[in-house]
Amino acid sequence: MPWTASSRMSRSMAGSSPGRTMPPPQRSPGPWSRCCTPLPPHLGRARHPVDPPQPPWPGDAWRDPHVPTLEETPMNAPIRPFALASALLLLLPVTVHANANAPRSDRDAVDQVMQTFMRAYTTADNTLARQVFRGDGVMIGYSAARGPALATRTGEQFAEGFDGKPAANEAQRKRSYQIVDVAQNLAAVRVMLDYPGWDGVDYVVLLKTDGQWKIMSKSWTGQTKP
Repeated sequence: MPWTASSRMSRSMAGSSPGRTMPPPQRSPGPWSRCCTPLPPHLGRARHPVDPPQPPWPGDAWRDPHVPTLEETPMNAPIRPFALASALLLLLPVTVHANANAPRSDRDAVDQVMQTFMRAYTTADNTLARQVFRGDGVMIGYSAARGPALATRTGEQFAEGFDGKPAANEAQRKRSYQIVDVAQNLAAVRVMLDYPGWDGVDYVVLLKTDGQWKIMSKSWTGQTKP
């Protein structure tokens, strides 16, 4: 029998085992098969209609639901309070520094007024008292050891109390003061009194008017020593 393509196929099929399916013939990729090939990232991406769904590329609006975001992380909870506390801690030294650095001339002037005020006590000189205590100022004091009523006087009445005769135990009386704050036209001074049989505290407020510092008010309290 002459050798033909049909006889060649018949022999091939005859030599195959019964019930065995022959694999389909392989075709070389054609020129149009490139349409289903993914493109590089910078050129976008192409997918075949039957391709399985793919996770989005970086930059897409998608995230893994199993990975917590910054808002869901427990460590994120104290961040805002800590930032607020840090901001407050940064502002605090600025405020204290501003008060402590009041003009040196004002602090010196307040100190001079207080030194004169202390001399008015030691000498019982009402002229010195009037020099530093405003006549329309006020003095208010309270101590249970001296009765239930408030002791109130004007600055003028306070100065009149100095008659030029110091107290008999003036040598044993100790006074000291501390300038607590100087802010613009106001100043606050704390005076500590250590007398025989008496411990007292005065708070003196000074006011600067027409470029001059004077005592505007004096509040005092104290208690007898045991």
